[in-house]
Amino acid sequence: MRQKETASEFRRRRAVELIEEGESIAIIARFLGVSRQVVYHWSKKYQSGISLKTSPRSGRPIKVEDDRLDILRELLLRGATEHGWQNDLWTAKRVAEVIQIHLGVEYSIQSVRRLLKYRLGWTVQRPIQQEQERNEAEIQQWKEYTFPQIVEYAFKTGAHLVFVDAAGFMEAPTRRQTFAPRGKTPVIKVTN
Repeated sequence: MRQKETASEFRRRRAVELIEEGESIAIIARFLGVSRQVVYHWSKKYQSGISLKTSPRSGRPIKVEDDRLDILRELLLRGATEHGWQNDLWTAKRVAEVIQIHLGVEYSIQSVRRLLKYRLGWTVQRPIQQEQERNEAEIQQWKEYTFPQIVEYAFKTGAHLVFVDAAGFMEAPTRRQTFAPRGKTPVIKVTN
């Protein structure tokens, strides 16, 4: 079975093909979005018999293998309060502590951010805040029956509807961020 060609390998191969077809280096470079020097380098490499395939990247080996990554995902999906914190906000520092405690691996904060973003698909998000005392049945009742009656009454009497929110001082800041799976905005239950 033929191994799949990466995008960079395709660009290199295509550059060499276009050179062999007589296309100018400047046009090839512009077309492929690279410099002319890069195209010259690829051509020289190909002519000397060196493969245009990309070589594996060097670097530090992965500390948490894919099977253990599933364990980490499950631990994080339980929420931060399950691990002893007062709220369900995931910071890189908190995730690093969970990895240290449950997987026995030490990560820097920057490495945790990369792990969350590139290997788990988590992003930094602003959570939606909802009251802990929130009653979904009453909210639905109000939306379906009470509010339409209010709108109808306002229309009949020529009144205007104004929505006012209670404002006050809070000890906890309202602008917070947390890591969460991409596309799944977390909901944080708050009081007052």
